[in-house]
Amino acid sequence: MTSPLDEPVLAIVGPTGVGKSSFAVEAALEFNGEIISCDSMAVYRGIDIGTDKPSIEERRGVRHHLIDVAEAGQYFSAGAFRAMALEAIGEISGRKALPVIVGGTGLYARALLEGIAPAPPRNEAVRERLDAMAAKGGPERLHRLLKRLDPARAEKVPPRDKLRLVRALEVRLLSGRTMSGMIAESPFGSDGLRNVLGLCLTAPRQVLYNRIERRAEAMIHRGLVEETRELMR
Repeated sequence: MTSPLDEPVLAIVGPTGVGKSSFAVEAALEFNGEIISCDSMAVYRGIDIGTDKPSIEERRGVRHHLIDVAEAGQYFSAGAFRAMALEAIGEISGRKALPVIVGGTGLYARALLEGIAPAPPRNEAVRERLDAMAAKGGPERLHRLLKRLDPARAEKVPPRDKLRLVRALEVRLLSGRTMSGMIAESPFGSDGLRNVLGLCLTAPRQVLYNRIERRAEAMIHRGLVEETRELMR
């Protein structure tokens, strides 16, 4: 049985507003493909306008994967995304179709295409202890601790970036190894996809800025504020 890592895939990446989604649909229609979204926010149900998910009409009958697979507020990691995406690649290839990966979030795209560092998974007990420390002394207290346990990583993480501070400390406490050491040794692991045709779309910066401005205005008119209020509730 062929591993998903060996299946032929088409990967389409590029900056926001360049037209990746519509290009991917055209490619999928031309080459009997199915699309795997690499957008870290499109995985959540109920965040439709804010993530500019392609509508049913825009999908033009092409099957899309990794959209609406988690509830808003649910923790979802690059590792969880990679596992689901590899499963989708296997299913798509099994149907003799072409997996078309569309990168909206660089971390997710790299985690799938290049692999992921072999760090321990999230641990709620450790996170509760670190959250309690931050509640008493602020994120800066976590930063001071990280300076002692992983000074190289502390140099790269701002003192108030609680999310990354917690993760770096979690990795150090659970594995006994520093995150900086893991990244230096193997930034994305050793299990990337091995049969990829990558296409990077681009456009002049002002063209991208104009497209993004029009997209943002359209989101407001479609109800972005109301969608956000509902998510907050």
